[in-house]
Amino acid sequence: MSVNQDAFSKLKQACDQAYDMHPNSCSHAVWQVIQQYLPNQPWMDANALMAHVKGQKHWKPAPVSEIGRLAREGALVIGGKTETGHGHVIVVYPGPDKPAGGYAYTKDGKQENLRTRGNYAPAMSTSLGSWPGAKSKGDKTVWDPWASDTKFSQVTFWKLERQDQQVLGGGGAVRVRIATLALKMEGRTDWGFSKQTGNQLPFTNKCNLFVAEVTNAAGAVVPYTNGGPLGARPITASVWASKATAIAGWRVLGSGEPALPGDIAAIEQPGHDTYTGHVAIVVSPGKTASATSSMVVVNDWGFRKGQAPTFRRWEGSGH
Repeated sequence: MSVNQDAFSKLKQACDQAYDMHPNSCSHAVWQVIQQYLPNQPWMDANALMAHVKGQKHWKPAPVSEIGRLAREGALVIGGKTETGHGHVIVVYPGPDKPAGGYAYTKDGKQENLRTRGNYAPAMSTSLGSWPGAKSKGDKTVWDPWASDTKFSQVTFWKLERQDQQVLGGGGAVRVRIATLALKMEGRTDWGFSKQTGNQLPFTNKCNLFVAEVTNAAGAVVPYTNGGPLGARPITASVWASKATAIAGWRVLGSGEPALPGDIAAIEQPGHDTYTGHVAIVVSPGKTASATSSMVVVNDWGFRKGQAPTFRRWEGSGH
């Protein structure tokens, strides 16, 4: 077996971060991983994604006997089964094959243990449902989300053939970290209006400081400007929003280019004494994380009807 250790590690990182970011949505978790290879891949639900890959030349069917080896070699392999209503999709996790089953589940109010069986490739799988086999960060197998030989025989697997692209390249790994960190800050009050945080005084809006501290911690670089009472402060929301203003390492997205997790959304709101606008971090399709006057919230700001934010994407080398 020829193992590309770099590709193996990056695939594992993508799976781990997707699991943490989207624990309750298989389609969003799989989409998050795919984007690290195909940055412009739009989100699709499980049924739509399975129909989509069948018609794409860069996705090739992969026999179940080969998927574990392919993932260990660093190849992206996804699997899924369509259902009436909602299907389910997974990513083959890079690691050694292991027995399926062997965990507890509840049936008719009683706890039972699913017997171990066979050896299968491990999986990255998330789900809103209660079936424990559908939640796996490499600790369960590709068989476990369905836990039925009949159903598993209907699961199809697809390998991405476009291996010429560098996994997580072009700032992609940093953007995943940005979105992951931003989600973890939900509910935090560190950037509240009444607090003094960093070099920003109390009774000031700090959405720009939230964006700067999260993105810098993730490995991107946000410029600071001089002139504040306590020293340098990060660029304001209006600077983020100005398409005419270049920010080193941050590219303004073109018209119609979809915003991805880790991108920055900003809207200028002139005419106010205490703020210049609002700036947020895209964390999932149609959702952003931002610091309000009280706490960090995750909602649809930036994607609401009538809003036209400027989106920027980190494509620098980081630190």
